[in-house]
Amino acid sequence: MNDNAQKLYIPVNVLETHDLVPGMGGKEFAAMGIAAAIGVVISILIYAINNNLITCIMIIAFAITITFIAVRRDNHNESMIDKLIQIYRYVRAQKKFMNKVILMGRLTRDPDVRATAGEKPMTYARYTLAVDRRNKSENGEQTADFISCVAFGRSAEFAEKYFHQGIKIVIVGRIQTGSYTNKDGQKVYTTDIVVEEQEFAESKAAGNNNGVPFSEGGLSPADAAPADGFMNLPTGVEDEGLPFN
Repeated sequence: MNDNAQKLYIPVNVLETHDLVPGMGGKEFAAMGIAAAIGVVISILIYAINNNLITCIMIIAFAITITFIAVRRDNHNESMIDKLIQIYRYVRAQKKFMNKVILMGRLTRDPDVRATAGEKPMTYARYTLAVDRRNKSENGEQTADFISCVAFGRSAEFAEKYFHQGIKIVIVGRIQTGSYTNKDGQKVYTTDIVVEEQEFAESKAAGNNNGVPFSEGGLSPADAAPADGFMNLPTGVEDEGLPFN
């Protein structure tokens, strides 16, 4: 018989374990020993205070039991601690994507660049993206959503310098809702995309050929946006009322 047929090959990413009992190896028993030792120390301190032997025994048993549940490996060679660590890492990774928006569309007008009020004013640029919908209208025309976006700091300065009406861009950001009171005393609710990244989505030559105002079936962005839940900031609103802080 071939000698190679007698060998057992273990994948490199699988660790060989020597369990004293199923799911419990030397490391696991060492952890239980440490837990028992800690339980004994705590029990001695408690016994010195109230001379309650039953309480001391219960503390030691509790420490050993909890450690056994936490370190014992299942059929997948994973302990409870391993699973908790995986859950923690998964939650941390998902937090980055809980509020993430990626949009590609054309600017309906040149960016409106202003500065926030306060001791340390910050430049911000507001522009509206016309983002094509996946489905066309009943008469076969392309429809779009008009989405309000706002960029701050260097992103705003970049938008002021390079963005213009009709240019096609891609942005990555997050949804932010807010409200302000207009001059008539009415409370207005807003939904904006706070821009975190912005890039060109076409060549400069193609962008120059699309500098015409964007419209949808004769509707202006201001007319179409409220129907889709995205509102443009009304003209005449003071900077102090902006919900960007």
